[in-house]
Amino acid sequence: MKHNYTIGFDAKYANAELNGLGSYSRFIINALAKACSENAYLRMYTPKRLPNREYDKLDSLPNVESMEPDGALWRKLSSLWRLLRISKDAKRGDVELFHGLTSRLPYGLARRDIRSVVTIHNLISLRYPKQSNIFERIIEYIETHSACRRADRIIAASEATKRDIAHLLGVSHEKIDVVYDGCNPIYSEPVEIEAVEEVKRKYNLPERYLLNI
Repeated sequence: MKHNYTIGFDAKYANAELNGLGSYSRFIINALAKACSENAYLRMYTPKRLPNREYDKLDSLPNVESMEPDGALWRKLSSLWRLLRISKDAKRGDVELFHGLTSRLPYGLARRDIRSVVTIHNLISLRYPKQSNIFERIIEYIETHSACRRADRIIAASEATKRDIAHLLGVSHEKIDVVYDGCNPIYSEPVEIEAVEEVKRKYNLPERYLLNI
């Protein structure tokens, strides 16, 4: 099938994590794969392929492909591959847009005429420095600031994160779009009334209550 557009993704967490950033990454890739099934091809770049059934489901889609380091040296230096080599592999794979799903972008994308988007979920270690050590804060600042500076557009997961990006990293508001996280379809599946009653009994819940997460 002829595809009009090829999109690349930093898929480290899509493959390596079951929840959190992994769930978000797979949600985005799956949504785009289905929404653009006729005109886009998606390449997931992961430094190491780990057992993950949900990731395997993405890889089985007709317009999605998982890409890993090519050659023994880059497989051994997979962290450097993610940082320095993906852009070259993406260019070879005809990628026109690259999405850093977890606050990071590989170097060299602009030099190879590949436009880029990066998603920033939060800047907790910078906003609340006492909750992390100084090494974590320095790494997050350098990598996140670099990604935001080099990206063509930035996606913030909330208005608060958008304000933090602008204030803490000195990025223009005009460059940032707020796109709230999606919800996994598993949370919209109907539940049998018996299961609901069992949970109510287990936690001694009243008829009316407010659940805040």
